[in-house]
Amino acid sequence: MLGGRVRAGATGVLVVLMTLGLGAGVGAASGRPAPVPQSEVVASGVTGQVAAGPQAPTASGGLVVPAGFAARVGYRPVLEQLPDGPRLVRGDGGCSSPWGGTRYGFDAACRAHDLGYDLLRDAAATGRPYAGAARARVDARMWQDMAAVCHGDPVCLGVAGVYGGVVTLNSVSEAFSVPAPRSLHRVLVPVGGAVLVLAAWTVLARQRRWTCSVPAALVLGLAGAAASWQPSMLPRSPGAQLLVTALSTLSGVAVGALAGRAWTLLGRPAPRWRVGPLAGALLAATLLVGAAAGHAGQVQQAVPVGVQPISLWQSLLAGLVGAALAVVAAMLPAVLVRAAGHVRRPRPRGAAVTRQAWVVGVVVLLLVPGLAGRPDRAEAATAEVAVVGKQAEFLEVRRVADEIADVTGREALAPVRVAVPVTAGGTAERADRALDELADRGGLDRGVVLVALPTGSGWVNPAAVDALELLHAGDVATVTVQYDDRPSYQSSLSGGGTRAAEQADALLDGLEQALAGRAGERPRVVVYGESLGAVGGLQVQDHPAVDATVWAGVPQVARHLIEPGRGLVEHVDDPVTAWAPQLAVVPTERWRAGWVPLVSFWAGSADLLVSLAQPAGHGHRYGAELVDALDVAAPSGLVERQLEAVRVAVADLG
Repeated sequence: MLGGRVRAGATGVLVVLMTLGLGAGVGAASGRPAPVPQSEVVASGVTGQVAAGPQAPTASGGLVVPAGFAARVGYRPVLEQLPDGPRLVRGDGGCSSPWGGTRYGFDAACRAHDLGYDLLRDAAATGRPYAGAARARVDARMWQDMAAVCHGDPVCLGVAGVYGGVVTLNSVSEAFSVPAPRSLHRVLVPVGGAVLVLAAWTVLARQRRWTCSVPAALVLGLAGAAASWQPSMLPRSPGAQLLVTALSTLSGVAVGALAGRAWTLLGRPAPRWRVGPLAGALLAATLLVGAAAGHAGQVQQAVPVGVQPISLWQSLLAGLVGAALAVVAAMLPAVLVRAAGHVRRPRPRGAAVTRQAWVVGVVVLLLVPGLAGRPDRAEAATAEVAVVGKQAEFLEVRRVADEIADVTGREALAPVRVAVPVTAGGTAERADRALDELADRGGLDRGVVLVALPTGSGWVNPAAVDALELLHAGDVATVTVQYDDRPSYQSSLSGGGTRAAEQADALLDGLEQALAGRAGERPRVVVYGESLGAVGGLQVQDHPAVDATVWAGVPQVARHLIEPGRGLVEHVDDPVTAWAPQLAVVPTERWRAGWVPLVSFWAGSADLLVSLAQPAGHGHRYGAELVDALDVAAPSGLVERQLEAVRVAVADLG
């Protein structure tokens, strides 16, 4: 009996893999969108591979791969004969299956597939990644090459389908993103999980006594836990993985509990799942496979960023602890109700009081992260000290004229900086104070006036101010006025974007009047906003006093206000540009990872917490990449050599 079950299971797996392989080949060949090239050089290699296997004709009729590809990957592609003609392949590549290229001769197709993956990795590593459709086409091309070798042989086509299915399953586990480097644990953990399933089935199925009945809500919670390893926008620490898994598990439990409650209101018994040996082993294996596949995606995400990824065992342990804590937290309200004696008689199955306490407890626990971020009066009382510190740093940490001259080789002035705290009165009073100080210090006589809109806490990115001062040899006056004294995420919950817009509007109104009454050449007015500052700035971008604008890291909530032609700087992995409450039910425009309902919301929320702790040029940390946008907003006339010196200097600022 057991042997028959194992054979049936193995047959089912083969059928699934063959179906995946065949489906991928047909689907990618007929209905998938074309890849999205970011560079003509890279496009010549990747598009050639995904379309015709990497053969890309040039003006001379030759074959090309991206410039510098061989030096970066450590080998030079070679020509090999495939069914449709000679094509470039990875010479030392091959089929990674234990059976290799099989007796049907799939080796050349695997070597071409290896080159395709290397081209995709190289494109991502050089900052010009392709859409997921490119990887799907590389996979589909491999199956088509194998099918062409089969010449209609059904057995050969079946084996090709299994190979294609395994490759497709791997791509699905990585959400068709950049292929992860080969690593042993990505094979051992799923295989180990499958072995655990079969071992548990073998031992426990004979006894037929080990069963338990668990609420359907708990099963949904475990499903949320399994999905929580799915990569998001940024690499995760063990603490972030614990948090995402815990909240994802709680979300699954909450959805299941609410659905169960609605089901019982219809007069039906509370939904429960009777778990036996096979189901229990499958649940355990699902968690292991989910962790392994998700961690592989996180590794491939961390390496190009330059962040050391956490190990599989750290990720697995953190997630399992988070899931366990979530289950305990979900059951705690019901346990406390019963322990307090609120339910004095033996609890019948699905007792209403316990279920209601469970649902309410889970909902409250899900709200705790949001409630915990609200400042109390004691925090507000000490906020003034923090504001003074931030603005003092803005005013004091800057380059003197000689330091500016050393960067570009031009004679420089000492730049002017003016900062007004939120404690300086109301909106109009703060604007008047800033303009009076700007005029007294000669700021209106400079060639460029930079209106720097701060974040909720009053912080101004020093890289933006430093870049413009270097570009214009210190002939810049920067003014910033604080409108709040709390972190942006807290300020935004209480109308921080509106207050930022009102403060910017008052400042620009006063600046327009001040400039209108002055003789001589008018300075160029540039408005820079980042994060919540950009939300306020976008609402006044058409003010008549404004000559140019530059926005960085615009939050998702304000992206509809962005006008074409405005300076815009944003990173593809900046979660601030992608996160929004609706991420819980639908992916946003800028979400660049695989999406799972509720789970992706918590993953994106965790990304926000570490968005500034990334290397320069990633996450929500903007630096040298602002130079070019600011040079367009206020042309400096510098040559490329000087611009590069400015970029390096801004990058060194940290």
